[in-house]
Amino acid sequence: MAKKAKANKQFPSLPYYPIKRAAKTLGCKVTDIIQRGVERDITLMVNFDQWAEPVYGCVEDYSKQPPDDDGTVTLSDGRACYGEIEPTGDEKVVSARLGGIWCVYWPDLYESYVGRPLENPRFFARTDILAKSSTIDAFACVNEMDNPFPTYLISQEDFRFLARDIAFDESPQYDKDTHEQAATLTEQATEVTERLRQVEAQAAAHTAEQNQRLQQAEAENAVLKTQVRVFRYITPLLELVAVVQERYWGDNWDPSDKSSRSTHKQIIDWLIKEKLCSSVKEAEMVSRVASPVGSAPAKSV
Repeated sequence: MAKKAKANKQFPSLPYYPIKRAAKTLGCKVTDIIQRGVERDITLMVNFDQWAEPVYGCVEDYSKQPPDDDGTVTLSDGRACYGEIEPTGDEKVVSARLGGIWCVYWPDLYESYVGRPLENPRFFARTDILAKSSTIDAFACVNEMDNPFPTYLISQEDFRFLARDIAFDESPQYDKDTHEQAATLTEQATEVTERLRQVEAQAAAHTAEQNQRLQQAEAENAVLKTQVRVFRYITPLLELVAVVQERYWGDNWDPSDKSSRSTHKQIIDWLIKEKLCSSVKEAEMVSRVASPVGSAPAKSV
């Protein structure tokens, strides 16, 4: 960091700071702060509630907090959360929308440090998000990001750490607890990332199987369509058959209710009365052709 802050300078007391503002206040570059995050001296965070588009990812929750009435799980003493929860192929991992403030997993910060956009970054939520010695509540891997260069935040604790480091030109002190926690988180992240790969592979295999079944069903349907018998010519008697079916075998007919069935005599009498057939024999033929297969009209009484 090129510039040094004065030791007696009064800094604003905020729970967290955007790194652009922090860099301006501390007299350093934004990349200097990101570098300290890459080196795990500080923790950088993002606030998903400030993003224009929702962010979805896979979450493994170590806190075992139950969802509230809205289906949202609250973490980090209310500062982080996830909702719109859907199960995955792994019972320990869910798909969810991320909300609130989450910490950025430091290996992914290197992409930002060298100017590359974040594609599938990983995040974690701490029990106390402002204290880097706090335990981990949950770990998340984002599926897609519409904000590849997000605005990072740092906690008040890390801001003051940087201020002291700049003011007194101190080298970062080795924090055994913090580095042990970092090693634990790295191990957890490796396990979760591998599990997420397996979940994605299972989902892809399931999608491929569903697509194959759909294609097979469409092919079978196409074959059935070619097998359906159709009339090459629609004659007046065939049109009359359609009229009879609509009148006597339409919505008013219940196959399970014999009382709703019409007799041949009723149909023939109607055809003759309406002068739709020239003879009783012709009317009887139309009535029998119009009767559904296996459901012939009741016998005349």
